[in-house]
Amino acid sequence: MTSVPVLRHPIFRTLPCLPLNTGLRIGGILALKWESVKLENGLLSVFAANTHKTRPVPINSEARRVWNLAVGRKNEFVSYNRETGKPFVDLTAGFALACRRTGIVGDA
Repeated sequence: MTSVPVLRHPIFRTLPCLPLNTGLRIGGILALKWESVKLENGLLSVFAANTHKTRPVPINSEARRVWNLAVGRKNEFVSYNRETGKPFVDLTAGFALACRRTGIVGDA
């Protein structure tokens, strides 16, 4: 089985794992900054815009493994575009591009 080059980007390896293992929505994960990730405590500090409060979210072993792979990146955001340095805000365009490059077609 050969690897599809577009799927080698770290976002496609890490992002699907995080909602399943934290209970966070994609928007919450994309907004996360490294200052909110406390691997040593096993917690995320997640700001809820609707309540204007921060809540702790536990990090399980799988989420910790994923974040350990990303530690040391040179950006304040956990998920960001390596070409522009800006945080991802929406995955629709990137996902559509990945589908086109891999030959996946059809309506969502």
